[in-house]
Amino acid sequence: MDIYKVIIDNETGCEKVSLVTYPAVEVDFLAFDSDKDNNKMKLSFSNDEEREVWGVAMLADTPIYRRRGDYEYYVVFDKDNIKKMVLKYFKEQRESQVNLQHKDDVNDVTIFESVITSDRVKIKDFEYVPEGSWIIGMKVENDEVWNAIKKGEYRGFSIEGLFNFELIPEEKEEKKDEELDFLNKLV
Repeated sequence: MDIYKVIIDNETGCEKVSLVTYPAVEVDFLAFDSDKDNNKMKLSFSNDEEREVWGVAMLADTPIYRRRGDYEYYVVFDKDNIKKMVLKYFKEQRESQVNLQHKDDVNDVTIFESVITSDRVKIKDFEYVPEGSWIIGMKVENDEVWNAIKKGEYRGFSIEGLFNFELIPEEKEEKKDEELDFLNKLV
């Protein structure tokens, strides 16, 4: 299957973060009491008053499955393009541009924490993510959205925007298999 690298430039980037039921990166929100036998974390709450969730917005160098009609392929965000995308996202002050399932915009939901993992920045409970991944914390002051998160209707984040793609040549087949092995460990 073809793999495309996402390229961020002056005309492209992340425009919104969506709360979704099935995150494309296949990683649910951060749990306060995670199941230690399962890499996929379940959503739970330590304090309903805080109304905060954390999770992976984008995994670096990890293939994400896509399908258009009969054409199946993967897209990959490398750590350099993730960093460009996140910097542009915050320069454009988009931290409150949030929607639900990539459809309905919502108010009173804001990204208030953002970290790109690196060898110098390790985050408890996210040690498994590749270097260069984007982790966010979201404050949810919208009652309806918060109640839907608690019910499990939204379990993670998904980014949306305009992106350019570059086909990765076939000779990188061995690297692709390693990346897919990592992705399968998360599932």
